[in-house]
Amino acid sequence: MTRIPLHPFLVHFPIAFFFLELVCLVFWARKKDAAYERFARFAFTAGFLFLIAAMAVGWIDAGGFGAMGGSARRHFYGACSVFIFYALRAVHLKTRRAVDGQGPKVFRIAGAAMGNLLIFLTAYWGGILVYA
Repeated sequence: MTRIPLHPFLVHFPIAFFFLELVCLVFWARKKDAAYERFARFAFTAGFLFLIAAMAVGWIDAGGFGAMGGSARRHFYGACSVFIFYALRAVHLKTRRAVDGQGPKVFRIAGAAMGNLLIFLTAYWGGILVYA
């Protein structure tokens, strides 16, 4: 019986949720409707939880750090960067006061956009593992 890796099944959830967060934040800034901000928080939380699950399962699927080759290690380091970046964003979201004015909104949108760029790079390196 062949072992089926679980990482490919889970990894797309944080990607989708973090992109959805970015879209909701843009709508929140444009339409000034607090419902978009609340749903962006939900998407962020769901994305972060799925990120942890995807990283844990990826670690198990890869056989641990010692079993990772060059491309897999690059993908792993990218995933660690994504995790650290979003963990810092989580701390910021938890400790900040209510958002007043456009400046903090732009900061949140920029943070979400930079996080999505990190995810794009990490996903690219993960795709190299599959298609190379």
